[in-house]
Amino acid sequence: MVRLWIIGIFSIALGGYAQNITKTFPLKWKSKIGVTTYRTNIIEENGFIYVGSNGENTSSDDDALDGVYKIDAKTGKLNHHYQAQILGDNDVTGIALKDGSIYFGTDNYYFYCFDEKSGEEKWKFNTPYDVESVPVVADLDGDSKMEVIFCVQHNGVYCLNTEDGSVKWMLDSISSHQGNVAPLVVDCNHDGVLDVVCGFRGRPNSDKLAGFKMAHYGDYLMALNGKDGMPIWSKPTGAGIHASPFLFEESGELRIASLDSYGEFQVLNLDGEEIKNVGFGYNKYMSPVWYNGWLLLSDYSDYLGDDAFEMQEDGFNKLIKEKSPSYSGSMNGAKSATTLVADILGKGTQQFIAVSESGDLYISDKEGNALKELKFPSGAEATPLIKDVDGDGKLELLIASLDGYLYCYETNSSGEVFYGQFRWSNDNVPNLK
Repeated sequence: MVRLWIIGIFSIALGGYAQNITKTFPLKWKSKIGVTTYRTNIIEENGFIYVGSNGENTSSDDDALDGVYKIDAKTGKLNHHYQAQILGDNDVTGIALKDGSIYFGTDNYYFYCFDEKSGEEKWKFNTPYDVESVPVVADLDGDSKMEVIFCVQHNGVYCLNTEDGSVKWMLDSISSHQGNVAPLVVDCNHDGVLDVVCGFRGRPNSDKLAGFKMAHYGDYLMALNGKDGMPIWSKPTGAGIHASPFLFEESGELRIASLDSYGEFQVLNLDGEEIKNVGFGYNKYMSPVWYNGWLLLSDYSDYLGDDAFEMQEDGFNKLIKEKSPSYSGSMNGAKSATTLVADILGKGTQQFIAVSESGDLYISDKEGNALKELKFPSGAEATPLIKDVDGDGKLELLIASLDGYLYCYETNSSGEVFYGQFRWSNDNVPNLK
């Protein structure tokens, strides 16, 4: 506790001297795209940036800025604006790009597939409510044909054929809560075909109280069979899940990291069995990121590797605090964006990069040292993108700011990127390193 208090004071002192971001990362261009949210992902392919927009205002109808933007990565100029051709609230958050097609849902109760080159609508699917999540495009039945999987707010998970938008399967008997979670695809039942892991809300498994709150609110992390959507396993969680589950490898096995909005962090194996459970603070909406035993939550990091736990007689792993150092950064304001891991400073080692809704950019190393504390315009909910997007051999940093602009900064680093965008890849399928 003493160590954390000292670090916190030191960080706050440093925070008063945060530089303008352009002193470290020169601005290459900025482009007007409208407002984004913590559910928004930014992707790049073949020298173009793609990002969804909630328009001028997240609550307005018939907003001219709504839709998906295709932007030249070198110049920042708009190449195409993909828009739904119906009146209403056509806000777009998450997108996926696969085999020349763009997939996205709207707040107007539709999910779309557009041709990336022509900009023409290929098909649309009417949903019972808003589509807020990042979709995933993958083959879920082993027939070499792609399906697209997404959540619908207050409803369930839908799996559509990418060729025509017809329903492959859907699970709407249990709600996907606010529909914010990007589904995770991974083979959970060991049949060689990808399955779907997502957060749900259903019937509580208890009516008892646990202190000041209910013992269970009806929230679960569930695995669904990719072939038909039937449940494989379910794991109760302490509260609703807004953060997307994260897949990683540790001790020679694939594991799933999950974080609920009351701060309960769980690590499960692919059979849904709990390996670790640690509690944090409330209002965690960023996806947990795991890097070499470190749990990363915005500008907070905590070492939770297997060697920080000891097996108890009751079969549960207990965290040994002395083996679990943690560090907290100095960012102000709300924190919604997921942490990125990349050598953005060109030091030959990976750094942890976080942004806040107040315009703070915090770069640290795994020892908790603040390497850079910078200010950028307005703040951001959306997770940035770190990638060489224009082919110049150097990484760019792209931030979708709450002022409605997409900013592209030059980092002057040719370093490696471990986790440089929200949900791994342009089809949002895990790409483990």
